[in-house]
Amino acid sequence: MPIDVRTYLGNLVGSNAKSREEADCIYKEYQRLREDYLAGKLGKSILASMQEIRAYLEKNRIRERDSLPNVEDMILLTLAERICDSVKRP
Repeated sequence: MPIDVRTYLGNLVGSNAKSREEADCIYKEYQRLREDYLAGKLGKSILASMQEIRAYLEKNRIRERDSLPNVEDMILLTLAERICDSVKRP
């Protein structure tokens, strides 16, 4: 069974793969993207990015595992991480 998004991010912080600030940013962006996704408010470019990420995950057989959130959440987390990375760069 896939793990919860908060648990996944907590594990990344615990393993020093992400800082608490990075994880907080990613979680906030994830929540915003998820709300917009569920409401059908995402733009065409975001939807296209989601398709690319989904294809990558399927190609590399990164499916639902116990150590990862489900595929849809992984797609939204990837987008959220990209947004946070672009914000912190000058």
